[in-house]
Amino acid sequence: MSRQVTVVEGFGNEWQFGRDGDWSVEELENNHDKRWRGKDRKWINLRKKVIEAIDDLQTDLGLSPAATIERLQETMNSRHWSMDDLCNALQKKTYYPCEETKRRKLGPP
Repeated sequence: MSRQVTVVEGFGNEWQFGRDGDWSVEELENNHDKRWRGKDRKWINLRKKVIEAIDDLQTDLGLSPAATIERLQETMNSRHWSMDDLCNALQKKTYYPCEETKRRKLGPP
């Protein structure tokens, strides 16, 4: 995974399709378990939160992949977040991509 990717769209593409002829991260995850991660295990787990947020928006709101990516990027832009900021907020559960996701993940009050 490239540390140069700073926008959600680039990250989503790298996850699903790969970058510069490399395997996609999704392919590596599915075919090689977690062994391929090496020393980057913690960093990749953090980045995986963005993919989970994309999946959550698709599940909870029925949005297309493009719409989910746009929504997350708009959040980053409006809050002046870097990709690291978004990942950390998702990991710490201080940000949920939508209220439906928050309710589903937190469960009944």
